[in-house]
Amino acid sequence: MAQLAARLLTGFLRPLAGSVGVIACLAISHPSLLATNAPEGTTRLSLAITPSHQFAPGTIQLMAKVSPNADNRVLCLAVESDTGYYRSSCITLDAEQAPITHQLRYGGLPEGQYKAYAELRDNNRVLTQTSQPFQVLE
Repeated sequence: MAQLAARLLTGFLRPLAGSVGVIACLAISHPSLLATNAPEGTTRLSLAITPSHQFAPGTIQLMAKVSPNADNRVLCLAVESDTGYYRSSCITLDAEQAPITHQLRYGGLPEGQYKAYAELRDNNRVLTQTSQPFQVLE
């Protein structure tokens, strides 16, 4: 699939000469820029953290991308540190009509090793979940 996308992208971009390198680099390093509705069997949920390292008290921004699906009802985002610090928020989703991108910011984070979590649920169960580490330095 990635090779096919790269070949199509290269064929499409060839006439753009000077812009090819920039656009191709963006497409390869950030494939989500090319994503629309994810086909069945692909990732339904992704999580990005900005920044991944910072000084206390830290502020973190979580960005979750949710592929549209009739089962999507709740997106929960959380941060948890190795020192016991924990915060979470849940967002109600309107199935496939819900926005694809959801952003949440947590501020005042104390020093520690953290994990950010994203969990996608229907009305009764967890559909998928993902996590990413980050660090708040002293």
